[in-house]
Amino acid sequence: MFCKMSDGSEKTLLDVCQKADNATLLYFYPKDMTSGCTKQAEFFRDHYKTFVDAGIQIVGVSRDPVARHQKFIAKHELPFQLIADVDSMLCEQFGVLAEKSMYGKKYIGIVRSTFLLNHDSNIVSEWRNVKINEHMNDLIDNLSRYVNAEG
Repeated sequence: MFCKMSDGSEKTLLDVCQKADNATLLYFYPKDMTSGCTKQAEFFRDHYKTFVDAGIQIVGVSRDPVARHQKFIAKHELPFQLIADVDSMLCEQFGVLAEKSMYGKKYIGIVRSTFLLNHDSNIVSEWRNVKINEHMNDLIDNLSRYVNAEG
């Protein structure tokens, strides 16, 4: 299965993971340009050096198309790649889709989740249905522990 990257290339998840020094932080989010997803992306942008210094590559995933990802990256100056999972195959592989409801209308959407993957794209740690602030602070506070667990 190939992933459509925001730079227009297509790679397997294994190819993506093998680019990282230590590990890949793969985070799934519902939609580009929304307030919560923007806040999360900006957190990763603002702490990017901390992750890179730990050898962790950040990659975001949503079901938005490549063109929308490119606008999102440009608007918020994101220094990392996003995967356009328009066919939901990666979302299904990681089990992050669930029925949601907004204004009484039900739909299938991405449950905000994060996975730490090793070079072989195996899951080392996972966080499901996360709340942005608590989760982001936990990641930063425990970064060395997660890298050492991968290690």
